[in-house]
Amino acid sequence: MKFFKDGDVWSLIPSERVDVRDELPSRVFSFCKNKMSGEYYLEEAKPFQLPAVIYGKVSHYGSRILTSFKSENGQTGVLLSGEKGSGKSLLAKYLAVNSGLPVLIVNSAFCDDLFLRTVQGITQPVVILFDEFEKVYDGSEQFKILTLFDGLYNSGKKLLILTCNSLHKVNDFFLNRPARIRYSIAFSSLEVSFIEEYCKDRLNDKKLIPEIINISLACYNFNFDMLQALVSELNAWPEYSVDDILEILNVKTI
Repeated sequence: MKFFKDGDVWSLIPSERVDVRDELPSRVFSFCKNKMSGEYYLEEAKPFQLPAVIYGKVSHYGSRILTSFKSENGQTGVLLSGEKGSGKSLLAKYLAVNSGLPVLIVNSAFCDDLFLRTVQGITQPVVILFDEFEKVYDGSEQFKILTLFDGLYNSGKKLLILTCNSLHKVNDFFLNRPARIRYSIAFSSLEVSFIEEYCKDRLNDKKLIPEIINISLACYNFNFDMLQALVSELNAWPEYSVDDILEILNVKTI
């Protein structure tokens, strides 16, 4: 049994549950808040998994951002915007995994002074991921954590990543402010290079690649889910034309 002192309170904890370290291990954690005490703590989450092959510019963007982050002493902010399946989440995971650092996920609107001071108290290099930022934080709450991105509540190296679906819902004070957000990447429809790479790797009938590219250009925000489904259907039903596949597939051109 171990005895843990917090203020005037002594807790009795079985020895096998105690693991005291000076630094966090390189794992994924979620920020949590104790509803009774109001204090913050970290809970281990599932590790991020990257696909075996990464297409398009994700690796290129990721390498540039990580190189910049590692060469600077302070923090680096990254804003990734775009609809689901556009590639922003893949880049966020790429940065998290390849940083080799502990990853702290914020998926609740924590913005009080204790949260800011808790983040400040983490002095080792970490990645802090604000997932679906504009959905979790409303306008006033976004304003309250601006000081976090200004570095006023930060110590040590931190890579601050925000993902959002609707860029127009992000406070203007985050936009066009490189001192706060160094990199802003907007994802829309998949790039032609991404589609070509994926089809050359996954599509059985390579002659259909130009037709798939034309379809992508005729769709509103042609995303990875759409590409994956289209290629899967064409491979499964080679006797059908692309038009036959699109007749019932949930991929519609404008």
